[in-house]
Amino acid sequence: EGKKERDVFGIRCIHSKLKALTLKHCPEIMEMPLSSTKNPMNYGLIISDEGAITPDRVFITIRECLQGNSRTDPSGCRAERFFFQSRMHFHSAIIDTKAACALLSTRHSPPPFFTYSALCRDPLVLLKCHISVWKCKGLRRIILSILRRALD
Repeated sequence: EGKKERDVFGIRCIHSKLKALTLKHCPEIMEMPLSSTKNPMNYGLIISDEGAITPDRVFITIRECLQGNSRTDPSGCRAERFFFQSRMHFHSAIIDTKAACALLSTRHSPPPFFTYSALCRDPLVLLKCHISVWKCKGLRRIILSILRRALD
């Protein structure tokens, strides 16, 4: 019983510190509304208005942001939210690969083809993303997230 209370206390401490750090460094994440869920019993699978968040949906959302078609998401935060939500239900290698292909594409060229093993062999290829990717804070955080996992 005492151990269980200590564990709960520890979890609450970690949660409050994490929330405080997030509010300090990325306040926009805390203010970002989540998309509505179609089924309240879906146990965490967030559904966008366009359908389930699949790797292809992440790819399309990133491409829309890069092509300027997404007037609702000029900062890339929606794409970032889709990226992290889809990682809860799909293997991170699939999501990372799709996102990297979308991030490395340009407005006038098709997306390059990468496998996850190629991305892990040379993760610094992500640094070749167009400057417009680096200017969008959501897309920048996606790149850094992929880089961190690929470099581990």
